[in-house]
Amino acid sequence: MGPPRNHASKAHEQVIARFAATCTADDRIVAAFVGGSIARGDADQHSDVDLCVVAADDSANEVFADRVAIAARLGRPLFVEDWGDRNPEVFVILDDGTDAELFFTSQSRLHEMEVGPIRPILDRTGLLDEIALPIREHAADDLVGELRELLAWFWHDVSHFIKAVGRGQLWWAAGEVEALRAYCVNVARIEQGIASSNEPYFKIDVEASTEPLETLRSTFVPLDGEAMLRAATELLTFFGTHGRAAADACGIPYPSELEEVMRIRLEARAHPPRRSSP
Repeated sequence: MGPPRNHASKAHEQVIARFAATCTADDRIVAAFVGGSIARGDADQHSDVDLCVVAADDSANEVFADRVAIAARLGRPLFVEDWGDRNPEVFVILDDGTDAELFFTSQSRLHEMEVGPIRPILDRTGLLDEIALPIREHAADDLVGELRELLAWFWHDVSHFIKAVGRGQLWWAAGEVEALRAYCVNVARIEQGIASSNEPYFKIDVEASTEPLETLRSTFVPLDGEAMLRAATELLTFFGTHGRAAADACGIPYPSELEEVMRIRLEARAHPPRRSSP
């Protein structure tokens, strides 16, 4: 069992101190704060440090352009990922192993952020006084749209799996098994009212009940055609059960006819007819 999730580590606090010094020394920055698990008070030694820079409106573009240099002042970065001008964020991994993510916004757009609780670091004008930046609840319509997409693309990848395993292209088939499992995890997320994700396993242990996923343990199989066929069959069954339940809850049709066609194709691959003796 790990340490209690109730405070930032010494390494986290060192990064925050450097962040505070950097922002305080830059007159273009009017406010700065810590978000995420540290602000919530449930950080542990594995937590990222989520930091936000609020630039004055007339200096915002300059600050955004300097975002990588600002991130570099947190320590010595060994990895830097810059999300670009359209979405000014920078993720760094420092040489002490600390992960830090910096978000940049302007004074007039601060209210658009959805970060949850914050821990103010700098506030030159009282901008952060009693401000609330709650995380937006995922709208039901968004979940319906995501589910529609899953209900279509799952079968696309089932088709690819059948082709791959039929041709003996086991690495491709293995990739498709992983893809099918990811669809299943996302369907389970939506069934619980949680948004799907490009990283379906990301924090799922704390965001959702993983009990429905227990039946998927048997789908982690070796690079073997027969084993992967069994796994794909189990994944199809899981998706059929949970996808249909989610579709019913969202009031949208489930593609039962398509499922039946793909199930027949998969079973034909798993149990090919025997050739009669000459």
